[in-house]
Amino acid sequence: MRFGWLTAVVLVSACVANQATADLVVNYDFSGLSGTPAAVSVAAEHSNVTASTLTRGSGITAVSANNAFESSGWTTATSVDLNDYYGFTLMPDAGFMMTLTDISFGEKRDNDGILKFEIRSSLDSFAAAIAGTVTTIGPGSGANTWTFGLGSAFQDLTTAVGLRIYGYDADNAGGTWRLQNFGTNDGLVVNGSVAAVPEPAAFLFGGMVCSVIGVAAGFRWLKCKKSS
Repeated sequence: MRFGWLTAVVLVSACVANQATADLVVNYDFSGLSGTPAAVSVAAEHSNVTASTLTRGSGITAVSANNAFESSGWTTATSVDLNDYYGFTLMPDAGFMMTLTDISFGEKRDNDGILKFEIRSSLDSFAAAIAGTVTTIGPGSGANTWTFGLGSAFQDLTTAVGLRIYGYDADNAGGTWRLQNFGTNDGLVVNGSVAAVPEPAAFLFGGMVCSVIGVAAGFRWLKCKKSS
């Protein structure tokens, strides 16, 4: 069986076409907000993902602020209160799967606000922090931007997943903490990839095609090696 270079290119393209590419999954933009809306609408989302609004947990209260989503009432305890969070849900369309690679956002506390935050997900019913997301932001009033990887647990999801950012260890219950755009930061962004769930037959064919390419490439290399 003989494969020309054009045939190989076509087959390689078929394999690559089945792979998901990095893309924006959802963006919540805080510019123009007053700090007090009950929820933040989606600014942009992947065409094959439905994102909920961004909301507060029941343990915190809206506070006025320019170009922000702000709250007070954060727990002063040194551990998470499960009602004190900013959260949202992502749902891939039927027949699609999503991989969430990272989440980024800007945040700011006032002088009495939280000292720590962490990100949890519905994959374990919000039981534990996602590895690497427990963060101390320090005393005083200051703005920061963060990006956190979400790990292998967030690959090839075909059902809804919720993400929550829990704030805690506030200096005072009246202290505030906000999500906000800072500089070139675009608010809260989740990146990843979305792809159609492969049909079993298509998946098998794709694997066979890639295998054939590998065998053909190896055979061609050996033939060139012998003739040289």
